[in-house]
Amino acid sequence: MKEQLILTHDGKFHVDEIFAIAILSKFILKKKVKSLKIIRTRDEKTVSLHQKNKETYVIDVGEC
Repeated sequence: MKEQLILTHDGKFHVDEIFAIAILSKFILKKKVKSLKIIRTRDEKTVSLHQKNKETYVIDVGEC
């Protein structure tokens, strides 16, 4: 099992990222991961650093 990471924007929660995280965790990741970590940021350096990792999903962060 592996650790999975999801990056999404910081600030107020919206329906679109909640839905995306729910769909990823329920149907795509299923039981393939031992833990799921969510990072809420729009920091370009953080997004760039993590999006290169194939274990990371970047959703709804805007223009980075």
